[in-house]
Amino acid sequence: AASTSSGLCDARGLTGTITATSHIQIPAATTLLWGAAQLTINDTTNHDAVELLGDGSTLIGYQESGSGTVPRPDSGGFIACQPTGCTTVKNPNAATRNVDWVHITGMNLQATGSGSTVLNLTSVSHADIENNRFIMGTGGSSYGIFGDTSTGGFDSTNTLIKHNEFDPQFQNDRCLRLAGVFNVIELEQNTCILPASNTGTVCFEIAKDSNNKMKCQIYPSMQ
Repeated sequence: AASTSSGLCDARGLTGTITATSHIQIPAATTLLWGAAQLTINDTTNHDAVELLGDGSTLIGYQESGSGTVPRPDSGGFIACQPTGCTTVKNPNAATRNVDWVHITGMNLQATGSGSTVLNLTSVSHADIENNRFIMGTGGSSYGIFGDTSTGGFDSTNTLIKHNEFDPQFQNDRCLRLAGVFNVIELEQNTCILPASNTGTVCFEIAKDSNNKMKCQIYPSMQ
């Protein structure tokens, strides 16, 4: 767990392939540093891997290449969420409060099952999401980044999503979907790499939430 009284949890010394059955929680004003460990979490109770518990919950990595690609395998670190319908990183209290000043940088984050989400930005504001790799698993109907203000009704404002790579793996995946009130969001130099089985796959989608609300000021620069 990333619970610490010092404000810093340094996990860069972890290496190798690691499995766990319980999620990581990052308290408010706490930074988790991640290195070369390849961690897969199978939390069948909470269906998530990393929880952002308060303002300033931060996740910083140094190995966004992860396991690399088939022609160029790598031994970089990652955090993966395994069960079907799992969310790798989220605000667990999205229905009751927002989380501000979140920084997620240099991470390889994965959601391996179908119907999953790598990063859920619902009720997350003033966030800085840069230089990450978001990998969706097999089975389809997953999201790289998802956000919907129908939950909680909080304005997810002033967020930067910059220089990330999205890797959908199957049909009906979405690299990014934001629904509702996201004001202001800057999408800059992000890449969505479509898979061979890309029927129904969507790169970047902006939509109304279930309350028929949509308010977005977006400054895009995407591929």
